Amino acid sequence: MSSFELTEAATWAGRPVARQVTDARSRTRVVVTGTIRAAQAVTRGTSPAYCCTLDDGTGQLDLLFLGRTAIPGLTVGTRCSVEGTARTEGDRMVVWNPLYRLEVLASITEDSPAARATVAADPVPAAEPAPSLTTPRDSRPRPWPS
Repeated sequence: MSSFELTEAATWAGRPVARQVTDARSRTRVVVTGTIRAAQAVTRGTSPAYCCTLDDGTGQLDLLFLGRTAIPGLTVGTRCSVEGTARTEGDRMVVWNPLYRLEVLASITEDSPAARATVAADPVPAAEPAPSLTTPRDSRPRPWPS
């Protein structure tokens, strides 16, 4: 689980925060929840990048993670929420290196067949929670211990 919360404010730097892809404009903050419809490793200049297409039902938004060839959990069919600053590239809206949170499917509960199958397939008990796959909003570089 992530320790950060997505922006709930109505404005960011004096501009409205877009909550749907259709409301997104270049150089505005977006906080959108949707499903990944496409994902692929691409090249930007000479560097690798991972590009996902997020669809929220009102439109599509490209998520570009620079310097990566994959992001664990961000695959086709995954539901997630993202936050970042949108920009226009060609005729598409793109967010570079957005904050993201994978959404848990409400249909999977402890009593569901999918949850029972997961528990039966995992013979190793969980000792500690898995580390977060997202970056907290207030993370700052920390000095190395002496």
